[in-house]
Amino acid sequence: MKKWLSIVSLFVITFVKAQACEVDLSDGVGPTTLSIPSQTITIDAAAQTSTTVPVYSYDSSLQSTRISYINCLNGTPLGKSPYNLGPQDTSTKLYPTSVPGIGLKLRWNNASAFGDFPSEGAMSFPSPMGRFIYSVGSYFRIELYKTQPTVSLKNPDGDILLPPGDIAYNWVLINNISHYAQKLNIGQILVVSTPACTFNNNKVVDFGLVTAADLAAGGIEKDLNFDITCQSDYGNYSATAAISTNTPSADNQYIKVKDSAGNSDRLGIEIKDSQGQLMLLDGSTREQLTNIVANTPATFHWKAHLKPTAGVLHPANGDFTAQAEIILQTK
Repeated sequence: MKKWLSIVSLFVITFVKAQACEVDLSDGVGPTTLSIPSQTITIDAAAQTSTTVPVYSYDSSLQSTRISYINCLNGTPLGKSPYNLGPQDTSTKLYPTSVPGIGLKLRWNNASAFGDFPSEGAMSFPSPMGRFIYSVGSYFRIELYKTQPTVSLKNPDGDILLPPGDIAYNWVLINNISHYAQKLNIGQILVVSTPACTFNNNKVVDFGLVTAADLAAGGIEKDLNFDITCQSDYGNYSATAAISTNTPSADNQYIKVKDSAGNSDRLGIEIKDSQGQLMLLDGSTREQLTNIVANTPATFHWKAHLKPTAGVLHPANGDFTAQAEIILQTK
C-alpha cells in the first residue's frame, strides 16, 4: 500500500501599512503659519520703474521649530504656490496687486538661500525612503515693484495694495493649501505716495536804489513770486509755504536788514502772502494752495516790503542785505 504524504506550506505575509510622508511631531511641529503684519508703505511719485529692484520688501516671522516629514519615498512631490493671487507674469515672476503699476514677487528662504514662486520638485534621498525637513530660520519674503511711471491712487491715507489673508504656501504630496507645510498670512498692506517736486532753491529780491524819499514815503514793495511743481500719483497735490529768518524783529513781523555799516536796527522787510496778509517770520503762518494739477506749478504771489524801522535814523549809504528761508511742504 502506498501512502501519500502531503505537506502544505502556509506562508503568511503581514503587511504593515505606513503612512507615506507624514509629519513627525516627535521631531518638530506640524504645519506652520508664518506672518507679516499690516503695513503702510510709502513710494515716491518719481521712483524709477523696475522689475528687478523692489521699492519695498518685508520678511515674515521665522520658522522657530523645524517641521519634519518621515516615511517619504524618493520622488515625493513638493513645491511652492501662490494663493488667492491673480495670474503671474512669468517673464518677471510678478503677481498683480490691487493697484495697477505695482507688482508683487513672492520668495521663500530655506534658511540659507532664496527661491521664487511658483516651483515644483521632488524629494531625493540616498535610500528609497527618507526624512524631509523644513528648517528652523526659514521664512517668506514679499517684494513690491513699481512697474509703471505713474500709478493711480485715490486715498491719501492709503490705498489697499493687498487685502489681509493667506497668499502663499509650501506643500507636500499634493499642490493644495490643505496640504501646506508652511503658509504665509499677511495683514492688510496699504500704499501712499509722496509727490516728487522741483523748485528754484535761491530767490533774490533786488530793491535797487533806495532813497531817503522812498523811505519817507513808507518804503518800497517788490514782488516775491516763487513756485513749486510736483509729480503726483493722486492726479493733484497741495503745497504749503511759510517763511522764517535768523534775524527777526522782536514781534516776528519783519526781517532785520543789515546796512553797509553793520546797523540792523534801521530797516526791515515785511513779507505778505498772496492775499496781502502779513507772514510771521517764525514759520508759524502759512499759505496753502490746494488741488493743483500734477506736473503744473503751484505759484505763490508774495510781496516783500522794505520799510524804515528807526524813525529819523537812516541807514548808511551802500548795499544792504537780509536773508530768510521759505519753507515748502507738499502732499
